[in-house]
Amino acid sequence: MPHPLVLDIGANVGLVTLGIISSCPSVKVVAFEPAPFQCSLLENTISANDLIDRVQVQKVALGRSRGKMQFSTHIGIDASGLDGFFDTGVGGLAVQIIIDVDTLDNWWIANGSPSINIIKLDTEGSELWVLQGAVQVLQTCRSILFIEIWPDHLKHYPYSLQDIIVWLANCGYVLYTLDGRRVPNRDFQSYFGEVPNFVARPLPFPTSD
Repeated sequence: MPHPLVLDIGANVGLVTLGIISSCPSVKVVAFEPAPFQCSLLENTISANDLIDRVQVQKVALGRSRGKMQFSTHIGIDASGLDGFFDTGVGGLAVQIIIDVDTLDNWWIANGSPSINIIKLDTEGSELWVLQGAVQVLQTCRSILFIEIWPDHLKHYPYSLQDIIVWLANCGYVLYTLDGRRVPNRDFQSYFGEVPNFVARPLPFPTSD
């Protein structure tokens, strides 16, 4: 039986990846982290803990198309979790670099179209772009999504909170809070509090008689 596969998109230094690995001995993780400083720490952690056979690190940002983009990265570990395509202004001094960007669909096809059980997505505001580049993955794998949606970060992107919710609904996904409350497509503002983390679960595809 194949190992469960989890994607950690926006892996940073690997805290979520290590938590997944420690809680589920059979799981394998692909960790996507484009920021050089964070990625080097992540790779060192994986090597030091002899996890190379269980964690694959991808030094690439995921988005809606393949190419190169400007990326804001912060100096120092305290703000390292706030890197993204746009400087949201909450992490202090940021340095602009150019990074490689690809789509999740391209990665998935190039790696043999594996079944993906869970996707954790935390990219400081670019979550919709990542989802728009993952249509084939979501249609085929029907992965469960753990996703950060932080309205303050979205102010810097050309889309809104409602755009994300509507896009998920159009892909056959329902958004829930971590304690299991369904987030409606309308009147959803009250669901976005201090901890902007959600679960998106796929609806079953309709079956024909």
